[in-house]
Amino acid sequence: GDLTPPRSDAEVVAFHPFRAMSQNGCAVAGLLAIDGRGDEAIDVLIPLIQVGRKIQPSARTLVRLMIGIVIERMTLETAGFVLDTTTVSPAARARLARALQGGIPRPPPAGC
Repeated sequence: GDLTPPRSDAEVVAFHPFRAMSQNGCAVAGLLAIDGRGDEAIDVLIPLIQVGRKIQPSARTLVRLMIGIVIERMTLETAGFVLDTTTVSPAARARLARALQGGIPRPPPAGC
């Protein structure tokens, strides 16, 4: 979980390492897809999806929440590219579907 103290003057986490990890993983998956290795591409993306989704529910700051959302969005866009570009086995599609099930439990917006 996010252990950032719930104060307005708390340190802000650096976005660059998360962005670099996500961009590199998505680039590798994209290249694997172009090479016709769809199952391997999906296997690269699943942990990224999981990281993005795990960061979000416990985020105590907007920056950390946005990091999780950006990782998830970037990874899902890449998964779409992989599925559109190359053949992905039913087993890999099932692994991807399991990783996508459930989504992120978020509290309803204020006022709802």
